[in-house]
Amino acid sequence: MQQLREWFFAQPYLLLTLVPLFWGGNAVVGRGMTEFISPITLAWIRWTVAFLLILPFALPSVRRDWQTIRSSWKMLLLLSLLGITIFNTLFYVALQTTQAINAALMQSAGPAVIVLLSWWWFGERTNQRQWLGLSLCFLGVGLVLFQGSWEVLQKFELVPGDLWLLPAVLAYASYTTLLRIKPAISLMSFLAVTFALGGSMLIPPMLLEWYWVGLPQGSPQLAWAVGYVSIFPSILAFLFWNRGVELIGPNLGGLFINLVPVFASLLAIIFLGENFQWYHAGGMLLVLSGMLLFRKSAVPRSTQEKAPA
Repeated sequence: MQQLREWFFAQPYLLLTLVPLFWGGNAVVGRGMTEFISPITLAWIRWTVAFLLILPFALPSVRRDWQTIRSSWKMLLLLSLLGITIFNTLFYVALQTTQAINAALMQSAGPAVIVLLSWWWFGERTNQRQWLGLSLCFLGVGLVLFQGSWEVLQKFELVPGDLWLLPAVLAYASYTTLLRIKPAISLMSFLAVTFALGGSMLIPPMLLEWYWVGLPQGSPQLAWAVGYVSIFPSILAFLFWNRGVELIGPNLGGLFINLVPVFASLLAIIFLGENFQWYHAGGMLLVLSGMLLFRKSAVPRSTQEKAPA
């Protein structure tokens, strides 16, 4: 079992492919829960449940890393604010009014923002072939989102919720870019601390939300939704994302965000009975081609690192 675990956490492309699958489900669930629970409350419950679930497993690591955690609290607080508090909360707020197609399109801008921030903050250059790879990914995403139809593209409109997605994408791109300088603690310690800090920062706005819109109403659907968003797009997705970016870097790792709308379409085909169309195949081919071109043009990073403790 230990060997299998070490092998699994040494496979960045597998880890980073699972993340957009979980995120695609998060968008569907978040959109479906708008009538049951307000966005900030959903975000706070999500991170609180996720923190309580991992705490028994993370506690030994937190104890070992406590001195580093204390000395690095400013960076941990910043990463928690960007990746936990801001991004997911604004994403849920946006889903109150925006359509999934808008959300996916805005999210697909993330990889380009990560590349720009990596150049601005760390001087990491991107060559022409890598930009071509990014362009192919973006074209593939657009093909899926607009169903290969000029009429669908013409009907695309921005709504107020889309404005919330702009700072959300910037926040997560910043979080991903800064992961390269995160404190030297285990991934389990990192998750536990950022979940706790990020969730705590949501308490003041959540209380204001309760004052304005009232407390959420319990339901079986809400219980299932909280269970899903607490485990898959929270614990597993952040564990896999952080590890994958650690292994191959934020620029290449960020490209996997482009798979979110692709997986969302496939989930709709599987669970909602939608038909597989030519633009699904074409979009996936363009996205995968762009990712492959970017990878072959990138400076190799060593993947000979230990799995997280």
